[in-house]
Amino acid sequence: MDANLKAFDHPFSNKEIALVDSFVLTKLGEGHGESTLYLGGKGAHEDIASFFDAPFKDKMFQVYFSKANLLKIFNFYQPFYKNPHSFYMSDGRLIEFQNDLSKHYDECFKKINASDEYVSNEVELLNPDSQDRQYLRVFAGSILREIFLPYSVKICFKKIHLHNNHHLDILIECSPYIAAKKHNIKVGGKSVNVEFNYLNPSKD
Repeated sequence: MDANLKAFDHPFSNKEIALVDSFVLTKLGEGHGESTLYLGGKGAHEDIASFFDAPFKDKMFQVYFSKANLLKIFNFYQPFYKNPHSFYMSDGRLIEFQNDLSKHYDECFKKINASDEYVSNEVELLNPDSQDRQYLRVFAGSILREIFLPYSVKICFKKIHLHNNHHLDILIECSPYIAAKKHNIKVGGKSVNVEFNYLNPSKD
């Protein structure tokens, strides 16, 4: 985040949310994915409502991304996009991205580089579901779904002054999800555990 911008202190801003395989469009697993991002369960409702300044009803918001922050993430993962390696599944097989990640990197980098200093996306805060889970819906062309790889990025929601008024804007700050982690994804119609580790290639 720009050092000249002061973030409003809020408990929800301390929560880090990973972008999972089912959410992003460039995925290892199967299916079309989900357009909703999990924010938290019942224990987080108060912080979520307070942060978004909203009662539990559907509500639309503009969120912002820093161009500099997005380019920093892309530069960090550039070696992987240009020379991707495979990932081990729990059944001993290796799985790799079917997409041309080098081309994906070039297209997204060009798109971000041509954008303004702050890029806006529209999102919708949804009601808690029957199990008290709360989600944020994103829409077609969303930066969060379109450009990132699964479990490569963690995001935090910040409130800052971006414009010359008293209104606090919502900034989504991204950081690398550096640690190797095992997560379940759907492959061949079955749930398979995959070790996501972008920094160290698998040993074939």
